[in-house]
Amino acid sequence: MRFIFLIIFVSALILAEENSRFITEYEYGAALYTRYAKPSCADCHGKNGEGALVASYFNPKKNSESLIEAPKISGLSEIQIKNGIARHRLTRQYPLSDDEFAAIATYLAE
Repeated sequence: MRFIFLIIFVSALILAEENSRFITEYEYGAALYTRYAKPSCADCHGKNGEGALVASYFNPKKNSESLIEAPKISGLSEIQIKNGIARHRLTRQYPLSDDEFAAIATYLAE
């Protein structure tokens, strides 16, 4: 009887260990989005991915002011975020894993 109890107890501990995480995927995504690199995603795209004006400058070729804007990325899927980073010359320097893209998408979705 003690042996059966011991097996059940050890099995429960193993399952509990596998299902526990230090932080949630949302928290991990928030950390990546706001602090992964400088500039962070949030520095350009806004705290919640709403998009933001990054800079403005006078363009002498057009004889007018030009704007550099980071697009809205909240509500995008993991794949859309990954593809957007890969295409953009300023962000493709950030080597993120698939799990990290998923965490960022989870953060932006909530």
